[in-house]
Amino acid sequence: MITYKPAQLFERAETGFFLGLGALLMLAALVAFGQALYLMFTDVDHGTTNIGLIAVLDRVLLVLMIIELLHTVRISIQSREIRCQPFLIIGLIAAIRRVLVVTLQSSEISTTHGWSPASQGMFMESTVELVVLSLLIATMVGATSMLKRADIT
Repeated sequence: MITYKPAQLFERAETGFFLGLGALLMLAALVAFGQALYLMFTDVDHGTTNIGLIAVLDRVLLVLMIIELLHTVRISIQSREIRCQPFLIIGLIAAIRRVLVVTLQSSEISTTHGWSPASQGMFMESTVELVVLSLLIATMVGATSMLKRADIT
């Protein structure tokens, strides 16, 4: 009869949860990738490339974030510890993704709706969001470089 210590049981359960999480993330990445392909080809057929570009770019960057999360889960399974640098990279990808989407959306607002008071308000909100995102990106880049210099992962 095999007996396990409680620590071994928790370790096996943790590994099982990480493997399940990895499988779910792979499925999510495949679905998001399929959506990106579908959006790309349907928008080309309908001639709505500007609007479709935003959606396709959003999905592709989402796939990149999910792949980075998968990498983080793999590292966590192998090393049995959670590291902070992969999460900073995921945050950077998410912030850059949002910057690109906000920029494309604000460009779309100014070209399709003209400069009405409503569109000016939306443009101003986009500008404020871009400033905040830029500060967030600079902070995460600084934190990542400090971790590398300190040789902490």
